[in-house]
Amino acid sequence: MSKNRKELYQFKHGNNVWYFTSSSKAVVHNDITYRPIRGLSRSDIEDAGIDKSEFEITFPQIKLLNVDQMDLLALFINKIFMNSVYVEIIELNNNQSLVLFRGRVTVPSFNEEQKTLSLTVSSDETYQHRNILTRKFQRSCPNKIYDRFCGLNFEKWSSKAVVMNISGLTVDVAFSPSITIDESIDVYGNSVKTTTTINSSISSNIVSKSETILIETTDKDTGEITTTTEINEIFSREDIQPYSRGLIIKDGIEVYIVNSNGLSLGLYRQFPNLKVGDIVYIAMGCNQSFESCKTFKNNSRFMGFPFMPSSNPVNDQIIK
Repeated sequence: MSKNRKELYQFKHGNNVWYFTSSSKAVVHNDITYRPIRGLSRSDIEDAGIDKSEFEITFPQIKLLNVDQMDLLALFINKIFMNSVYVEIIELNNNQSLVLFRGRVTVPSFNEEQKTLSLTVSSDETYQHRNILTRKFQRSCPNKIYDRFCGLNFEKWSSKAVVMNISGLTVDVAFSPSITIDESIDVYGNSVKTTTTINSSISSNIVSKSETILIETTDKDTGEITTTTEINEIFSREDIQPYSRGLIIKDGIEVYIVNSNGLSLGLYRQFPNLKVGDIVYIAMGCNQSFESCKTFKNNSRFMGFPFMPSSNPVNDQIIK
C-alpha cells in the first residue's frame, strides 16, 4: 500500500457508528476522525460472483471504542450476536475517496490463540440466495408485530422507560413520562403555555398510556392565569405477560423480549452497552393468536385462520 493510500472502515449498528483505519495514524475525512487500529486487516475482496463476495476483516481483541465509548467487540461476544452491523470500506488516495465495499457482518469468530476477532462480511446481493418464508394455511398470524402487514403504530404502543437494574438477561425498568412544553400567543395577544405529558402505567397486567394536556393562558391586560386540563387515553390493554414477545429499543437497536413479569423483562440476548439510568422504549408483544390480536383492536389485519379444523375432514389425519 502506498503512503498516500489509506483504508477507512465504518461500522454502523442502529444509531451507533465506529470509525477505524488500518493506517498507523488517525485519518480525518469529511470532518470525521478515523481511529488507527494496529493489526486491523482484511482479506481480498472478490467480485467475480455473488458466491465470492464474502471476505474477512480482522481485529485484535482489544476495546474497539467509538466517540461515545461504546465497544464494537461487545456486539459479538455472545452466542447470539447482533447481525445487523453494517460495514463500509473507503479507499482514500491523495484526498480522493472511493467506496470499496458496502455490506453487513454475517459471521463473527474469535481466535483465542492469536487473540483476534474475524468478521465475515457479505454484500447485500447475497440476500438473493436466501430462502424466503412463504405464507401457509395456519391458525397463528404470520405477521411480525409492528411491521407494515401488522400495521400497529410503534410510537403509539411503545412507552418511555428508564433502566433501573440489569442482571444477566433480565432488565428491570420503570415508566418515565415524556413532557413537552410549547409557548405561544393566541389571537387575542394572550400568552399561552401548553404542557403535554405522556405517561404509562401498569396494574394487574393492564398497561395503560395516557396524554395529559395542561393549558395555561395568561391575560395580557390583567395577568390573570386561566388553566384547563384535558386527559386523553391512548390505549389500555390487558395481558398476562403484556411485554412478552415485545421489544426494547435504544438508539435504533432493538432486542426481543422473551418474557416479562410486570416491568421486569427477560431478554433474548444481551443488550449491548445498556446501563442503569439509560432511557429506552418498550413495546408490548403479541403471541400471534386471534385473541391477542383483538386486545390491540387490530383483528381486521389478522392473517391467520383461527377457525380451521383440528383434523383433516377428508381423511381424519391431524393437521399440524
